[in-house]
Amino acid sequence: MSPSSSPVPLAQRLAKLPPYLFAEIDKNKREARARGVDLIDMGIGDPDLPTPPHIIEALKRAAETPANHRYPDYEGLLSFRTAVADWYHVRFGVTPLVPTEAEEMIRGIRGVKLLEGVRGEPPADFAVLVEVLLRLAQLAVRHPRIQELDINPFLAASERDAAKAVDVRIRVGPVPDS
Repeated sequence: MSPSSSPVPLAQRLAKLPPYLFAEIDKNKREARARGVDLIDMGIGDPDLPTPPHIIEALKRAAETPANHRYPDYEGLLSFRTAVADWYHVRFGVTPLVPTEAEEMIRGIRGVKLLEGVRGEPPADFAVLVEVLLRLAQLAVRHPRIQELDINPFLAASERDAAKAVDVRIRVGPVPDS
Protein backbone atom coordinates (compact mmCIF):
# COMPACT_ATOMS: atom_id res chain seq x y z
CA MET A 1 0.00 0.00 0.00
CA SER A 2 1.54 3.33 -1.00
CA PRO A 3 1.49 6.28 1.44
CA SER A 4 -0.97 8.10 -0.82
CA SER A 5 -3.48 5.22 -0.60
CA SER A 6 -3.16 4.83 3.17
CA PRO A 7 -6.42 5.15 5.13
CA VAL A 8 -4.52 7.27 7.68
CA PRO A 9 -3.68 10.72 6.31
CA LEU A 10 -0.09 11.94 6.60
CA ALA A 11 0.69 14.69 9.06
CA GLN A 12 0.89 18.05 7.29
CA ARG A 13 4.60 18.45 8.01
CA LEU A 14 5.31 15.03 6.47
CA ALA A 15 3.15 15.76 3.45
CA LYS A 16 5.24 18.90 2.81
CA LEU A 17 8.50 16.96 2.54
CA PRO A 18 9.77 16.52 -1.00
CA PRO A 19 9.68 13.02 -2.48
CA TYR A 20 12.79 10.86 -2.17
CA LEU A 21 14.97 11.80 -5.13
CA PHE A 22 15.86 8.25 -6.25
CA ALA A 23 12.22 7.13 -6.00
CA GLU A 24 11.34 9.98 -8.37
CA ILE A 25 14.16 8.99 -10.72
CA ASP A 26 12.97 5.36 -10.71
CA LYS A 27 9.41 6.51 -11.44
CA ASN A 28 10.64 8.65 -14.37
CA LYS A 29 12.65 5.70 -15.73
CA ARG A 30 9.63 3.38 -15.55
CA GLU A 31 7.48 5.95 -17.35
CA ALA A 32 10.11 6.50 -20.05
CA ARG A 33 10.50 2.75 -20.62
CA ALA A 34 6.71 2.40 -20.83
CA ARG A 35 6.80 5.00 -23.63
CA GLY A 36 9.42 2.87 -25.40
CA VAL A 37 12.44 5.02 -24.62
CA ASP A 38 15.71 3.06 -24.73
CA LEU A 39 17.55 4.10 -21.54
CA ILE A 40 21.12 3.63 -20.46
CA ASP A 41 20.69 3.13 -16.71
CA MET A 42 23.62 4.61 -14.83
CA GLY A 43 22.09 3.41 -11.56
CA ILE A 44 23.09 4.89 -8.22
CA GLY A 45 26.32 3.00 -7.91
CA ASP A 46 24.90 -0.50 -8.09
CA PRO A 47 27.47 -3.05 -9.28
CA ASP A 48 27.10 -4.33 -12.82
CA LEU A 49 29.57 -7.21 -12.54
CA PRO A 50 29.49 -10.33 -10.34
CA THR A 51 31.20 -10.08 -6.97
CA PRO A 52 34.68 -11.68 -7.16
CA PRO A 53 34.87 -15.08 -5.39
CA HIS A 54 37.58 -13.98 -2.92
CA ILE A 55 35.29 -11.19 -1.67
CA ILE A 56 32.38 -13.63 -1.26
CA GLU A 57 34.67 -15.93 0.78
CA ALA A 58 35.78 -13.00 2.96
CA LEU A 59 32.12 -12.05 3.52
CA LYS A 60 31.32 -15.63 4.54
CA ARG A 61 34.21 -15.67 7.04
CA ALA A 62 33.09 -12.32 8.47
CA ALA A 63 29.49 -13.55 8.81
CA GLU A 64 30.73 -16.57 10.77
CA THR A 65 32.68 -14.41 13.25
CA PRO A 66 30.68 -13.91 16.50
CA ALA A 67 32.15 -10.43 17.07
CA ASN A 68 30.31 -9.32 13.94
CA HIS A 69 26.92 -10.47 15.22
CA ARG A 70 26.00 -7.03 16.55
CA TYR A 71 25.30 -3.57 15.23
CA PRO A 72 28.22 -1.13 15.21
CA ASP A 73 28.00 2.24 16.95
CA TYR A 74 25.94 4.77 15.04
CA GLU A 75 29.21 6.24 13.79
CA GLY A 76 30.34 2.91 12.35
CA LEU A 77 33.53 1.11 13.24
CA LEU A 78 36.52 3.39 13.70
CA SER A 79 38.80 0.84 12.05
CA PHE A 80 36.58 0.82 8.93
CA ARG A 81 36.26 4.61 8.77
CA THR A 82 40.02 4.98 9.18
CA ALA A 83 40.73 2.35 6.51
CA VAL A 84 38.42 4.10 4.04
CA ALA A 85 39.98 7.49 4.75
CA ASP A 86 43.48 6.01 4.35
CA TRP A 87 42.50 4.32 1.09
CA TYR A 88 41.12 7.59 -0.32
CA HIS A 89 44.29 9.41 0.72
CA VAL A 90 46.57 6.85 -0.95
CA ARG A 91 44.38 6.11 -3.97
CA PHE A 92 43.26 9.61 -4.85
CA GLY A 93 45.91 11.78 -3.18
CA VAL A 94 43.24 13.78 -1.38
CA THR A 95 44.25 17.41 -1.42
CA PRO A 96 42.99 20.37 0.59
CA LEU A 97 39.50 21.48 -0.27
CA VAL A 98 38.55 24.52 -2.30
CA PRO A 99 35.30 26.41 -1.64
CA THR A 100 33.38 24.89 -4.57
CA GLU A 101 34.27 21.33 -3.44
CA ALA A 102 33.29 22.12 0.15
CA GLU A 103 29.91 23.46 -0.98
CA GLU A 104 29.38 20.41 -3.22
CA MET A 105 30.10 18.17 -0.22
CA ILE A 106 27.53 20.00 1.89
CA ARG A 107 24.89 20.03 -0.84
CA GLY A 108 25.53 16.31 -1.44
CA ILE A 109 24.52 15.11 2.01
CA ARG A 110 21.18 13.37 2.44
CA GLY A 111 19.95 15.89 5.00
CA VAL A 112 20.67 18.99 2.91
CA LYS A 113 16.96 19.86 2.82
CA LEU A 114 17.14 20.38 6.58
CA LEU A 115 19.95 22.89 6.07
CA GLU A 116 17.92 24.70 3.43
CA GLY A 117 15.19 25.43 6.00
CA VAL A 118 12.17 23.36 6.98
CA ARG A 119 9.04 23.88 9.04
CA GLY A 120 9.36 27.64 8.82
CA GLU A 121 12.95 27.68 10.07
CA PRO A 122 15.44 29.87 8.19
CA PRO A 123 18.12 28.12 6.15
CA ALA A 124 21.59 27.54 7.55
CA ASP A 125 24.33 29.93 6.50
CA PHE A 126 26.07 27.83 3.85
CA ALA A 127 29.02 30.24 3.75
CA VAL A 128 29.76 29.39 7.39
CA LEU A 129 29.53 25.66 6.70
CA VAL A 130 31.91 26.01 3.73
CA GLU A 131 34.31 28.03 5.88
CA VAL A 132 34.24 25.40 8.62
CA LEU A 133 35.07 22.62 6.14
CA LEU A 134 37.90 24.66 4.61
CA ARG A 135 39.38 25.45 8.02
CA LEU A 136 39.17 21.79 9.05
CA ALA A 137 40.97 20.80 5.84
CA GLN A 138 43.67 23.39 6.58
CA LEU A 139 43.96 22.08 10.14
CA ALA A 140 44.45 18.53 8.86
CA VAL A 141 47.14 19.63 6.40
CA ARG A 142 49.01 21.75 8.95
CA HIS A 143 48.85 19.07 11.65
CA PRO A 144 49.56 15.70 10.01
CA ARG A 145 49.38 13.94 13.39
CA ILE A 146 45.59 14.35 13.26
CA GLN A 147 44.26 10.93 12.30
CA GLU A 148 40.61 11.56 13.02
CA LEU A 149 38.49 14.60 13.79
CA ASP A 150 34.85 14.10 14.72
CA ILE A 151 32.43 16.98 15.31
CA ASN A 152 29.12 15.67 16.51
CA PRO A 153 26.95 17.58 16.46
CA PHE A 154 27.74 20.75 14.59
CA LEU A 155 24.81 23.10 14.96
CA ALA A 156 24.28 24.93 11.70
CA ALA A 157 22.37 28.19 11.97
CA SER A 158 21.08 31.04 9.85
CA GLU A 159 23.31 33.51 11.69
CA ARG A 160 27.08 33.18 11.73
CA ASP A 161 27.47 33.65 15.49
CA ALA A 162 24.87 30.97 16.29
CA ALA A 163 26.65 28.12 14.45
CA LYS A 164 28.81 26.00 16.75
CA ALA A 165 30.47 22.68 17.36
CA VAL A 166 28.96 21.10 20.45
CA ASP A 167 31.37 18.20 20.85
CA VAL A 168 34.70 17.60 19.15
CA ARG A 169 36.97 14.56 19.32
CA ILE A 170 40.43 14.63 17.77
CA ARG A 171 42.58 11.50 17.59
CA VAL A 172 46.27 12.10 17.03
CA GLY A 173 49.04 9.68 16.21
CA PRO A 174 52.79 9.74 15.85
CA VAL A 175 54.50 12.20 13.56
CA PRO A 176 54.27 10.68 10.06
CA ASP A 177 57.44 9.84 8.16
CA SER A 178 58.48 12.58 5.76
